[in-house]
Amino acid sequence: MTPQTPGAKALSPEAEADLQQFTERYVAAFNTGNASAMAALFAEDAVVLNTFGALLQGRAAIEAALRLTFAGPCCGARVQSIPQYTRQLSQDIIIQQGVSRTTKESGAQDYSDFSFTKIFVRQEGRWCLAAAQFARPEGAPRSGS
Repeated sequence: MTPQTPGAKALSPEAEADLQQFTERYVAAFNTGNASAMAALFAEDAVVLNTFGALLQGRAAIEAALRLTFAGPCCGARVQSIPQYTRQLSQDIIIQQGVSRTTKESGAQDYSDFSFTKIFVRQEGRWCLAAAQFARPEGAPRSGS
C-alpha cells in the first residue's frame, strides 16, 4: 500500500489495484522504449512538464517527445517508480507524488533521480494520466554521485 499523509483519503482496494497495474504498464513501456504504449496511458488532452522544462500538451505531443527521449538520452534506460504519497481526491481523481529513478544501460552507477507529481483521472472506466510534472530535486544524486 502506498504511504498516506495523516488525513488523506485512502485508496479503495479497487483503485489501489488499478493504480498498481497502471504503474506496471508505465514501467514496462518505458523500459522497452515503447513511446506509443506509454503515450496511450495519457488522456488525449493530457499535459506534461518534463525534466527539460518543456510543457507538452496533448497525447500526440507527449508521444513525439517520448520518441525523441527514447532515441536519445533515455535510449536503453530503465525506470523505477517509487510512489511516496497517494491521495484519492474523488472517485475518479487520484494525485500521486514520488520519485523516479532512471538507470542507464551502462549499469546501476549511472542513474538520475526525479521527483514527480501525477494526476490520474478515470475516463470511460480506465485510469489515465491527465497531468504529470517531473523535476530533478535540488541536490539529487546524478550518475551515482
